[in-house]
Amino acid sequence: MNRIKSLDSQKLLTKLEKVPSILRTQRVRIDFFDRQSIDVDAIVQDSLPGGSCIGTVVGCHGTPGSHNDFKYILSYLHAYGIRFIGINFPGQGYTP
Repeated sequence: MNRIKSLDSQKLLTKLEKVPSILRTQRVRIDFFDRQSIDVDAIVQDSLPGGSCIGTVVGCHGTPGSHNDFKYILSYLHAYGIRFIGINFPGQGYTP
């Protein structure tokens, strides 16, 4: 596979004064049909990275918006042991 591009979101994280502990940087590889790929250091919101035997909720924000749109339900999901994964679309939240 050819690596065509690498984005470093960690640099963006270090510029922020306060980043909630639920956010972390994770290397994500996106493979394309033409055998090329892109590596992105994505900023991920995952309340239970080890998974949940109860279930997982995936939140996709509106436009404009970010993972913060779901901040009011996170404590409820966590209290019941339900995993939450928040997605930030490009240009929103901490996503470059």
